[in-house]
Amino acid sequence: MKKILIMILIASMLLAAAACVGTPVETGNESESIELEPPTESESVSETDPPETDPAETEAPIPDHTDVECRTVSEWQDVGLSWEESEAVLLLSLPENWTLETYAPDTYLILADGCEIGSVSTTVPKAAQKKVVTEYYENGAYQLDYEVRLVNLGTAYAYRHVFAFFHTTEDEDLRVFLEIDYDQLDAAAARHIAESMAPAGENAKPLRLHLSDKGTRHILVIGNSFISSSSIGSFLTEWLAKEGTYTARVVSRGYGSVEDFAGDEWMNEVRAGTYTAVFMCGFYNDNDVRKFSRVVAACRESGTELIMFNAHNETAGRVAEARALYSDVPVLDWQGKINALIDSGVDYWMFCINDSHKHSTVLAGYVGAYMIYQALIGETPPDYTGTAMSMEQVRLLLPAQFLETGVAPGEHAYEVYTLAEVEN
Repeated sequence: MKKILIMILIASMLLAAAACVGTPVETGNESESIELEPPTESESVSETDPPETDPAETEAPIPDHTDVECRTVSEWQDVGLSWEESEAVLLLSLPENWTLETYAPDTYLILADGCEIGSVSTTVPKAAQKKVVTEYYENGAYQLDYEVRLVNLGTAYAYRHVFAFFHTTEDEDLRVFLEIDYDQLDAAAARHIAESMAPAGENAKPLRLHLSDKGTRHILVIGNSFISSSSIGSFLTEWLAKEGTYTARVVSRGYGSVEDFAGDEWMNEVRAGTYTAVFMCGFYNDNDVRKFSRVVAACRESGTELIMFNAHNETAGRVAEARALYSDVPVLDWQGKINALIDSGVDYWMFCINDSHKHSTVLAGYVGAYMIYQALIGETPPDYTGTAMSMEQVRLLLPAQFLETGVAPGEHAYEVYTLAEVEN
C-alpha cells in the first residue's frame, strides 16, 4: 500500500511539473516535440557549440504553425514598458492572466498562471530557423515587427511569437522584444497585442523627471495669478526644504502668459543656467504657442529641463496645439489632474474660486505642488505643516487613492515595468 501511495505521489508531481512546460509544437490535442538527431561520433561537437540542425533534415516532420492549437484570449490588462534614462512609455494590452517577474535588469519573465511562457527583454531574441509570419505595425514614434518564428531550442523545435517594438525619435532609438510560446496566443490575440501598441498618455503614470546635474538644483515655476491664488508655492517650498535636494522660485504674474514669460527678462536667466528645470503655465492664444519656441530654445541652450504645466483655465485648443507642436517637451498636466479629480467626485468649487476667472483654490495648489514634488523626487510628499491648508482638510476633500499614488480614481493607470538598455 505504501509503495502505491509513493507511486501516486511521484506521478502527481510529474504531472504538475509538466503543466509548466511550454509545448514546443502541438498537433490537435496531442503534444508533439520534434527531437533533434544526436550527432555521430565523427560529428560530435563541444557542449558550448550546440549543433545547428536544419528542420528540413529531421526525420520527424515539423507540423505547420497553422496546425498548432492556440489559446484564445478574452480578458486583457494594460501594461506599460519603459526604458531607464527615458521618459518614453510603451502601452500594451496583454492577457489578464499574465504576470511579469524580474529576471535580470534587462529582462522580465512572463508567467501565465504561474508557468513561464516567455519574456520581455531589451536583448535581441534567439535567431529563427525560419519565419512563417511577418507583419509590420506603426503608431506615432513606435514601430513593431511581428513574426512567428520556428526556433531551435537545442532538444526540439518550437514556434514562437516575437514582437519587436522600436521607439525612434531624433534623440532616442529604443527597442524591446516580447517573445511568447506560440500556443499561448491565437492569431486574433496576437493581432490584439500588436494593435494595442501606443505611447502612454500623460495621465498613464505620474511623470518622473531625471534631471541632469548642471551645477544647480534650483527650479522655476512661473505662471499667472492662478499660481498665487492657489498658494502652490507654500506647499512646494516647504516640501522641498524638508527633502533637501531642490529649491524653488515660484513666480506669479497677473494676466501673464507664455508670450510674456518668453521675453528676455526670464529667458536671460534661463540661458545663464540659473535653473535646472522650468515649469511653465500660460497657453491662451496663438502668440503663446508661437513664442514658446523661444522658451524651448533657451532651455536647450542651457541644458535646462522644460515642462509644460498647464493651469486650470488655459485654452484647451492652444494647449493641444502646443503639445502637438512641441511633443518632445514633457507635460505635467495640472489642468488635467484637477479635471480627473472632479470626474472622480470632488466638487468643482473645491478647486475653483467663484470669480470672473474661476481662479484655482488652495486645494488645487496642493494638487499642483504634489505633482511637481512627485515628478522631481519620485515619491509622494510629506504632510504639509504650513498655514495655507490643514492636512485634515486635504484628507477630507481628496481621494485616498490620489494621496497615496498621485493617480485619481478612474484615471487610466497601470503598472509600468522598466528595463535596462543593453548593446545588441
